Amino acid sequence: MKRKGFAVLGMTVLMLLANGCGSGAPATAEKTAPAAESAAEAADNAAQAGESREQEAESAAKESTAESEAGQSVDAGKGTENMETGNAAAENGFDFDAWCADLYRSCDEAYKNQVMPNAGYLPYVPYADMPPAKPYESVTAENLQGRWVNRYKEGGVEFEEVLTVNGDTARIETFQDGVKKGVWNGEGYFSIEDRSARHVCPAFRIDDAEGNLCTIYIRWVKEGAFYDGGFLCEWKREETEDISEQYLYDTVTMENLQGIWYTDYMENGSFYQVMLKVDGDKSFIFETKDGEPTDYWNGEGEASLVTAEFRSFIHWPELLINKKDGSNLCGIYISRVDEYAFYDVGLHNWYMKVTEEGLREMGIYPEDWNVTWLDDGGAEVVNTYTVTTRPTVPILPTEEEPVRYVWNVTVEGDDGVKGEFRTEVYEDSIYFPSAADVVWEEDVNGDGLMDLVVFRGAVGAHGTMYQDCYLREGKGFVRLEGYPEIPDPYADPETGRIYGTERDAADAYAEVIYEIRGHAVELVEEHYYVWDEAAGNYIEKQ
Repeated sequence: MKRKGFAVLGMTVLMLLANGCGSGAPATAEKTAPAAESAAEAADNAAQAGESREQEAESAAKESTAESEAGQSVDAGKGTENMETGNAAAENGFDFDAWCADLYRSCDEAYKNQVMPNAGYLPYVPYADMPPAKPYESVTAENLQGRWVNRYKEGGVEFEEVLTVNGDTARIETFQDGVKKGVWNGEGYFSIEDRSARHVCPAFRIDDAEGNLCTIYIRWVKEGAFYDGGFLCEWKREETEDISEQYLYDTVTMENLQGIWYTDYMENGSFYQVMLKVDGDKSFIFETKDGEPTDYWNGEGEASLVTAEFRSFIHWPELLINKKDGSNLCGIYISRVDEYAFYDVGLHNWYMKVTEEGLREMGIYPEDWNVTWLDDGGAEVVNTYTVTTRPTVPILPTEEEPVRYVWNVTVEGDDGVKGEFRTEVYEDSIYFPSAADVVWEEDVNGDGLMDLVVFRGAVGAHGTMYQDCYLREGKGFVRLEGYPEIPDPYADPETGRIYGTERDAADAYAEVIYEIRGHAVELVEEHYYVWDEAAGNYIEKQ
């Protein structure tokens, strides 16, 4: 049951896996590459193969530092948002620790209760990379699994190079006259760079803690061989007599698999979620499809690890769960287990570990932590203000009338501020919010006070959003005239300007800029942009 393309992910994606891609191939003392068949490929490969190990390490270090700084910047931003949410929640009496404990308990009891927790509150699951483009579709991590050997003679010396690929880990070994030595010796995580845009074959790279260990330019992969496009030779697939000698699965143990694990993915337009628990030699697995339990992976039993032949020349550790009657419930092929994740190399999914402490560290608060749902279909939302939004007719939505188009809104604040107004969602809107999402707080004019922004509709083929706005003034609110005319408005409180954009066609869009003048907005600039194929960007049309 193949559900997703094979993934090879570096630690820049997961943060818990080490080392990303290198940027070129190291020079080797043992090998001299002949001319490649393609002039473009020869130039590209020669340029990369000419780099020294020192240059390679420096390049990888710079790349790693840049990615790390970028990641820290993103994480810092997310942390700030969560901190602000947490402060507001704490001030309003929300017990985040208790909520996390309940969430963890719902994961632990998912199979028992036959209910899957909301994916938005669970650990993020990275998805698979796309395979290389034509004509190199065969150069995939899945096809390269196993042990490969390249033998040749140079300068009177017999060379044997052995490449072992296991999950997302690889080992390269070089023997000279039977003695193991040379630059290409070590192991690490590997990556495959799709270079088809430059009309050259993919680059298979192994990276260790010091940087790039080796690079092989692979043109195609068949069952028994792959073609090295850099040195114009074939590597042959060969097995060892003792399978354990060629596989790097020392992290795949029952001890490391203890705990609760979660994964999710899309397949054929449906959203799947899987919760797995390993407790000693006992285990359960629970799967849902679009929120509903499936019959495929839904049960509990005894867990064990075996080394299984996935297909010819490929063996992987397999986590088996067998029912009490001895029948098999499921089998998961695992290439590696880390502290916070393991990789299902058979179905190409990451499983992320779920712990109560980890859920707290994620800092994701429930979207409705500050929402009280009312019996008439309305909602009371507590932030800076308490905003109560009610449908005009106090009747709950039904299947025949699932949304309310007109809402009565009342606002109260601790400092005595009050407001009241009625709003209507456009009938041709392609989206209709719940009562909790009709009104939200935002400092539109940059005076440090929270204003009220109101959803009016998302209309047209592109779902252009329109909003209303009520500015905080004294102990009340004043409507900002003209605001509903701005398409997809974005208010920049620092400049006092409001930017709007509207797509005119697939290759063109308009931008409008307004300024707040008193209790109204005034159009100050208009721009129109059209996609320019030659420039590869949108160019303003004068």
